[in-house]
Amino acid sequence: MKKGIHPENYRPVVFKDMSNGDMFLTKSTAKTNDTVEFEGETYPVVKVERASSSTPLVASISS
Repeated sequence: MKKGIHPENYRPVVFKDMSNGDMFLTKSTAKTNDTVEFEGETYPVVKVERASSSTPLVASISS
């Protein structure tokens, strides 16, 4: 990854689907004060109402 092209707050963040509890780790600049344990590490967490894993259409296509 090229240095200097991402904001300074670009870091690993967990997104948590609040409808089914699924979580995934990615990088983001999303602001949050909450944290969560994920795979043995503590990360900032962004809670979302629905992610692709709980959307019926996407879940049925990926099955």
